[in-house]
Amino acid sequence: MSQTLELYHFTTHHYLASIFKHGICRGKTQVTWKQTVDSVWLTADNDPNRQTWDEGCERLMTPHERQVMMAMDRIFISEDARWPNKREVRLTVHVPTNDPRLVPYIDFARHNVKRGVDRAIRKAAPGCDARDWHLFFGIVPPQWIAAVHQYTNSAMNIGKAANDN
Repeated sequence: MSQTLELYHFTTHHYLASIFKHGICRGKTQVTWKQTVDSVWLTADNDPNRQTWDEGCERLMTPHERQVMMAMDRIFISEDARWPNKREVRLTVHVPTNDPRLVPYIDFARHNVKRGVDRAIRKAAPGCDARDWHLFFGIVPPQWIAAVHQYTNSAMNIGKAANDN
């Protein structure tokens, strides 16, 4: 049996059914101002209050944000669209340490992310430590999810992942 690294993925409850059916499969990492690569973001930091990259959670999208999202995703976004709270659920994920698709963010950034873009990514997450960040280049299968922790009004409700007995 291979060793695993316990990491965390923060998301919204709206995505849980899809995650337990298909795995964690959506995410992007900015590498230049115009280019992204598909990747799943994971962190070694389990505290939702330190996930400051999601400070805009549950607010209305601005007209500019809707326009940018519609251009990127080529779908209509209504005027009452909101950003989801992607800190309301923490998934505990056990990733095999020998899986080559798991890469520490700082190693990936050093070779692949433009310096100014990397600075902007880190600046957008004050209080976060980039040494905690990991990128997974593939789908994190549902069976790697060990636990689901849902946060409501600073209280934590602990539940088991759907595949735990």
